[in-house]
Amino acid sequence: MAVTAGPAPAVQANDDEADRNRYLAGGRKFPPSPFISAHITPDKNGKPAGLTFEQFRSTLRTGHNPNDPPGELLQIMPWPVFGKKTDGDLRAIYEYLRAIPSLPDNPHPSPNP
Repeated sequence: MAVTAGPAPAVQANDDEADRNRYLAGGRKFPPSPFISAHITPDKNGKPAGLTFEQFRSTLRTGHNPNDPPGELLQIMPWPVFGKKTDGDLRAIYEYLRAIPSLPDNPHPSPNP
């Protein structure tokens, strides 16, 4: 995979070149489903997806984003696996996400860039 300058890579749908301008910026569709990836880069306050660590930990353990309606689960994630991670594991994921550059919402929200 070719890597371009910037933060960690995201692979574009049609080739092996990393797209670092949209990495973790969400908005990507998972055809044929209606599901769209979440934007999890830090917000202006440095919180991944705008969540405190407690909200982030709860989201990864339950699959429910506290900003969504009750009972709604985030899709395309292995919640049973994330639910078994230790607090230390989840803290490490959270701190990694806090350390990456904040990005605006994905300007090309589809499988095709």
